[in-house]
Amino acid sequence: MLAESDEQVWIEAKLSTIRTYLSNKFPGYTLTERVHPNLYHTFTVTNIALHKSYGLKLDCARLSDPRNTPERIWLSLTGGFVASSMVSAGNPYYSW
Repeated sequence: MLAESDEQVWIEAKLSTIRTYLSNKFPGYTLTERVHPNLYHTFTVTNIALHKSYGLKLDCARLSDPRNTPERIWLSLTGGFVASSMVSAGNPYYSW
């Protein structure tokens, strides 16, 4: 079992992977995040000029699961076409 500080490092690495993915898929968009402790984490990408906004809602269990390495998160994001699912879902959030 991971110590709490080790778990936070792993969670931050996973969040960083998601940020990179979203930044790559939504160039020119502003990325914002909100943490809802022990429930979920939300990401919102917004392009004011285009009047477009898409959201991603991520369950905390996915972040805290040690089997979900940053590499597996990346593969799941790309293989699951999360960005296009976010666009299809519209607002407020695509739950992933």
